Amino acid sequence: MSRTALLAKLFWKLLKQCSATGKLSGCRCRCPEGVDEVMETVRKAIRSVESGRGVATLTDLFGGSPTTMSLSLMKSEHLEVITGVNLPMLVATLQHRAMNLDALAEKAKEAGQQGIKVAGAMLRKKGKK
Repeated sequence: MSRTALLAKLFWKLLKQCSATGKLSGCRCRCPEGVDEVMETVRKAIRSVESGRGVATLTDLFGGSPTTMSLSLMKSEHLEVITGVNLPMLVATLQHRAMNLDALAEKAKEAGQQGIKVAGAMLRKKGKK
């Protein structure tokens, strides 16, 4: 298992214990190896949680392999791909997963953007007051 896959599995275990997200029914975390295995695993994960409302897929980097593979599935699956994932985005997505897919994607984007701070600049600005 790759280091990334190991870290993802550890993060998933920690997240499942987080009270802020509530019970994580209808969610999947997969860390396969190889393109064919990734595609099949993602397809199965989507179908295992799809309840007719669509599925949000969170990926790290627009243009990266996970995003490209997920985008290719948008033709056959009711799927929204949200890139640039960070922890605030993930938590907001889990907390609001009952929303319709378009609203959920917008909520995830807003939470991700609001979660990005330049802490040093904030402290310097606060110190000047």
